[in-house]
Amino acid sequence: MRLASHRRRLKLPHDGLGVYGIIFRSMALLIAFLAFVPLAKAELPEPVGYTWEYGITDTDLVDISNTTAKIDTDKKEIRLLDYAPKVAAMWGEELDYIVLAPDGLIHYSFDGSEMVENEIVSVQGLSNPLAAFVSSPYPDVVVANESEITHYSFTGAEMESNPILSVSGMTDIISVGTRDIDIAFLDKNELKYYAFDGSEITFVPTLSIESNLANPMDFALFQDSYDAVILDEKEVKYFKAGESPVTVLSGLLGPKAIAATSSDNMAIIDDNKVKHYVLEEGELKYSSTLSVVDGLTSPTCVALRPGTYDKLIVDGNEVKYYMWDGNKLIYNGMLSTRVEGLQDIKGYVWSGVAQSKLQEIGRSVEWVRVLAKCETPPKTSVTWFVTADGINWTASGRVINNTGESRLEVTNDNGLTWKYVGDGSNTLNAVEVWTKTNSGKNIGWRAVLETDDRKETPVISAPIVWQAGNCPEKPIIEEITSCYVTSTPEFTWTFDGDGLKDWQLGYETIIVKHGDDPEVLENIILSTSYSIEPDEDIIGTGGKGSFRVPTSTEPDTAGPLWGSDEFEFDIYIRVFNSMGIPSEWSSPTPFCVIAFERPRIQKLVLPGKDWAKQMKEQAGEKGWEPPGPDEPQTHWLIKEGTTKDDLPRTAAGGKVSVLVDSIGPIEKLVPNLKLAHLDSQETGVHLGEEMLIKETNNKRWLFEFWTEANSKKCPSGTLVEAVLQGEINKNTQVNLSDKLSKTTNTKLEMQLPTENNKPYADGIVVTEGSAYEYWFVVLEGRKTQ
Repeated sequence: MRLASHRRRLKLPHDGLGVYGIIFRSMALLIAFLAFVPLAKAELPEPVGYTWEYGITDTDLVDISNTTAKIDTDKKEIRLLDYAPKVAAMWGEELDYIVLAPDGLIHYSFDGSEMVENEIVSVQGLSNPLAAFVSSPYPDVVVANESEITHYSFTGAEMESNPILSVSGMTDIISVGTRDIDIAFLDKNELKYYAFDGSEITFVPTLSIESNLANPMDFALFQDSYDAVILDEKEVKYFKAGESPVTVLSGLLGPKAIAATSSDNMAIIDDNKVKHYVLEEGELKYSSTLSVVDGLTSPTCVALRPGTYDKLIVDGNEVKYYMWDGNKLIYNGMLSTRVEGLQDIKGYVWSGVAQSKLQEIGRSVEWVRVLAKCETPPKTSVTWFVTADGINWTASGRVINNTGESRLEVTNDNGLTWKYVGDGSNTLNAVEVWTKTNSGKNIGWRAVLETDDRKETPVISAPIVWQAGNCPEKPIIEEITSCYVTSTPEFTWTFDGDGLKDWQLGYETIIVKHGDDPEVLENIILSTSYSIEPDEDIIGTGGKGSFRVPTSTEPDTAGPLWGSDEFEFDIYIRVFNSMGIPSEWSSPTPFCVIAFERPRIQKLVLPGKDWAKQMKEQAGEKGWEPPGPDEPQTHWLIKEGTTKDDLPRTAAGGKVSVLVDSIGPIEKLVPNLKLAHLDSQETGVHLGEEMLIKETNNKRWLFEFWTEANSKKCPSGTLVEAVLQGEINKNTQVNLSDKLSKTTNTKLEMQLPTENNKPYADGIVVTEGSAYEYWFVVLEGRKTQ
């Protein structure tokens, strides 16, 4: 929507007496309101810039080599990888294995025809278990939750916790493993190793890995050495005891889990396949013969049987046993089983990255934004980065939930500080996320998904839209040469966009007291939010933009300029081009206002009977009462453009009380009223009390009047017109700038009608009937004896 054609410049003739008339054909108080008209059906040209959209239906627009998050093309969403890398494990010579269920650890043994639960060596009554592994001696096991690892030993009758071999006091355990009775586990981004010293289990720093890890997901201990391998994002890092890591495998697609027995054999779940690697001459080489690449749906855990090539693979609720027959791996149904709820024992990796492929364009740009719907449960976040040169990535915005509410925040310092800009559930059309980056021709986005709760993941839903372009020039507000005599002044500027075909999509404004800092929220007197409705007059660089200050249209709510108790202000404006890219804020433009505004009827002593009846009928059950002096919400506000038909009615001869607000150094109110049909010096209107009822820098006035009650002099339907004059303090100094100070003291003009002779409103009231109708005569005779 755009401002209607009520815009007009007010001229201020000086009468040489210090009294300035504000004239309107009934009540020419200086006031305006924003009037909106439907946008013309103009065909808008295409925005000047570039737009791409990714529906998450394939991976064509994704840079897979730099993506570690889950790209789910079925659900059309991006989320963190879910995994449960240690929910099953096998002993060496024994054919038995363990599987972690939601409420216990099940020990399976082969009865000659199938795998059955061996209850005596199972562990029941577990709470929120996350990982488990076999230990020594057989059939001991370890079970981990987020904060502790418990070693369970067989007493000969049942499994009992063994506190001497257990570890507690952690916060974020995600995977566990053993070497004999030693325990190792991933605690967030560190691998910690504990060994039994003969009396208790203690931390071993030399076998722990507390650096060189980015986002580890799983690990495996070699049983024939003190070496370890860690699955860190898309790399397998080999750690020799006490040495720095050597990356022996990279380029994995979507790894989830890793398992190993000896230092020359390991298996990795990658992209729904279980890949086997053999270490030869310091290099891991893929073995297709020992891999399982078909028949798996969503594997989360792989376990190896020491001394063999046999594999146990957890695939959903299925525990699948693959046996080496001397030539190949074959599925063995008798050694496989199904565990209900097994697929629910999983968590999410702590963080993941999704990155787009770069989109090459034909010219350099430096502004980029990305828009997408992000769901962030508590303790999760999505942080967006953008690039225009394909090399340097700049933090743009984030959707974060660390308070129980999802918040959209932006940054202007590449992530050092963040500013809240709104609800984080949807960032579509968020102009705040436009980000200035290094200029270039290769456009891309990167999303970093993070969680502090392994049970929750942030989700990015399709579509992902990203755009690039250049910003318009900051607007230069046209010269202001004197104080405005309206509380709704209009400001204009020229739009200078990104090329000749660019156009203005919207603008924002901020008004503060002259000299105040607009960055301090408490200083803002008025701000307008960004409008996405284009102005058909500003298609093409060089068009004129405009903004008219609004005022209140509610009788009990003050106008923003009047409510500030100031009359000297600064206005800032920024514009948005056809792509929605913001310009810099304009330089502060000072202006001053000396005006009356918001005339409203405080009291009608004798409202017109028919009119009052009509008002009550229109109000229905809500009811209607005439304006009450002590009930501001009932006062009748006379808005700009009010016609005679819409003015309130009063009986001729009935008193009318009127409130009016003034902005600036107005020292006296002089109302001049008359009946519209009178051309002589006689006004037909009588003034009552005039008083100042609120004396601050900006004031509030009250005046009262009544008309002739004689229906011949003031018949029904008579319009009461008014001219208000405001006497200004002659010592007023306005010194906002050289230009304003030179013109204001010599020529301060306040006059309506305007140059197009259009009045503010038709009048104050219209008469209906006469006060005589409310009166009756009591005749009294002389009392005689």
